[in-house]
Amino acid sequence: MRFLRLACLATGMFFALACLSGDGTRSVIAQEKEMSPLKWVRRASLPDPQGFAGMIAGVSHGQLVAAGGANFPDLPPWKNGKKIWYDRIFVLKTPQGAWEELPARLPRPLAYSCVVSWQDALIVAGGESSLPDGSRACDEVFSLEIVDSGVRIQDLPGLPAPLTNASGVRLGSYFYIVGGIHTPQATQAEQTCYRMDLSLAPEARHWETLPLLPGFGRMLAPVAAVDEALFVFSGAALSSSGSRVQLLDCYRLDASLQWTRLAKLQRPVVAAPSPAPGDGRHIFLLGGDDGTQLKTDPDSHPGFPMQARIYNVKEDRYEASVPMPVSRVTVPLVEWNRGWFLISGEMRPGVRSPEVWELMLSPRP
Repeated sequence: MRFLRLACLATGMFFALACLSGDGTRSVIAQEKEMSPLKWVRRASLPDPQGFAGMIAGVSHGQLVAAGGANFPDLPPWKNGKKIWYDRIFVLKTPQGAWEELPARLPRPLAYSCVVSWQDALIVAGGESSLPDGSRACDEVFSLEIVDSGVRIQDLPGLPAPLTNASGVRLGSYFYIVGGIHTPQATQAEQTCYRMDLSLAPEARHWETLPLLPGFGRMLAPVAAVDEALFVFSGAALSSSGSRVQLLDCYRLDASLQWTRLAKLQRPVVAAPSPAPGDGRHIFLLGGDDGTQLKTDPDSHPGFPMQARIYNVKEDRYEASVPMPVSRVTVPLVEWNRGWFLISGEMRPGVRSPEVWELMLSPRP
């Protein structure tokens, strides 16, 4: 009996969801069998009943900023609902606090941009903006800084081409952008990789064109920065009809600007929270669309996988997955105040959530 009990303890899993406390900020998810490296805390939701996909998010003067995004306020897209883009700006001053909406607005309604934080400002590149009859991809780049209760906007050198649904991350002083599409109606995703040195004076900044990403052009690929390397995982290619083709191949761009193919994923992680968090030795791929529900009736869609896959950087392999209490796609992830903040996002096709979660990483051997 003692052996049986020990075996059960060794192979079983404990995963507890604490109820949300009265202040709306303390729902803690705890751990899996071997002390999960991920600890989740639910924070105050955005002050919007639906939430947004593809928000612009980063840190300015110690405040967490979330802006823009898109949703379907009336009907979902498969019922001819109209997609709306937004220019609203929200700030969170402390993790335990409540979001405030600023009277200031973005230069235009905008979503699905690449965003990094740099010296008290958000650097926003590309994305998708609304038109009277739909949307367009943007090549505009600007910095956004919170000043008192307003914002300071400064135009920066535009991208070499319009891009939306691309992947962006900061590596040192460089802002890297990979893949994406040139128009929302594209039938081909891009292999391009660009970077801008943010340490230069604004008037001296420019975009370098780097070697093409190997394999297929892709969009919505989670990316990560570890030491001096850029990591690109999965994403989706596009067929000639414009339908998505889920990808399993992954790559690393090193300091010499050479691409190396990494171990292949067993399941796709399209549109997973990005940049993916890491502890220097591991990268955590949080859910994402794995393609198993592509043919599911949208009204019956169960949501996206609630598993985080752990990539071992040194050994180039994927370790065992661990459970998550929440899964979102087309959602920013921002490192702030010693945690990573998952802000709003898409909980299933066409349906957003205003929830905000903080992820904290525990040391892992």
